[in-house]
Amino acid sequence: MRDESPIFPIADIVENYGGDPTYRGGWSPMACPFHGDRNASASIHHGAQRFCCHVCMERSEDAIGLVMWQEGCDYKAAVEICESITTADNAPATKKAGGMSSMFD
Repeated sequence: MRDESPIFPIADIVENYGGDPTYRGGWSPMACPFHGDRNASASIHHGAQRFCCHVCMERSEDAIGLVMWQEGCDYKAAVEICESITTADNAPATKKAGGMSSMFD
């Protein structure tokens, strides 16, 4: 198990896939960019760095998990994709594995 995992800004990743991750506080409703959503069936939590579509996903994901789910790739490839999406100004922080994000699954 990894001791530390990078944290990428979830808003940047969701926006890259065509979403509008407007901050509204807490779990902010939004249209899902992954299934042609006309209603706000998805939510983004900027503080917890999590995204969830209540229609097409089984649980919330952080940026790396979201990329793994969408691209069907492994952890290493997802980290590389996240790095390519985020800018140098948004360099990822690190967290201990199994930290805060596991509370939102």
